[in-house]
Amino acid sequence: MAGGCESSTGLGREDFMIRFPHDQLEGTPPSFTASAISTDSIHFAWEPAPGARDYTIVFWRSASQDSMNRLEADLSAPAFELQADPTTMAEIRYGRSQNPDDQRRITVVQYDAPLTKVAATLAAAGMPPGEPLYFVWTVFAEAGGERWRTPHTKRMQLYLE
Repeated sequence: MAGGCESSTGLGREDFMIRFPHDQLEGTPPSFTASAISTDSIHFAWEPAPGARDYTIVFWRSASQDSMNRLEADLSAPAFELQADPTTMAEIRYGRSQNPDDQRRITVVQYDAPLTKVAATLAAAGMPPGEPLYFVWTVFAEAGGERWRTPHTKRMQLYLE
């Protein structure tokens, strides 16, 4: 990612991996339309960070789709943040395999961000409605006054109606 940012783990903490939304960094990124009347949400999931109690999903705006696809953004200040509250713990399939014999499971932290909340947050951040908005994002974990991020960075395209 272009620009300056905290180190990926920041304080020697163990890494934790983002699981949802899926973004294989090829093809079209996950895309959502946020509006004041939406009934949907964006489902986020990541592995628990050791010792963490609070999580924040941080978005940085990319100048274009090409910039987003290269994971480039101005990291001097986030475009917006979503406090992941409330979260739940769940067991999910370890991989994306559709093989019924693959019984591997992993525990993840889940957060469903209502698109109404995303719309209000985008509007409050001054994002323009009616055009594609390109972002790179990641998850920060917090515990005991420390804040660290997963080394994984993802892409997302949002539309504000």
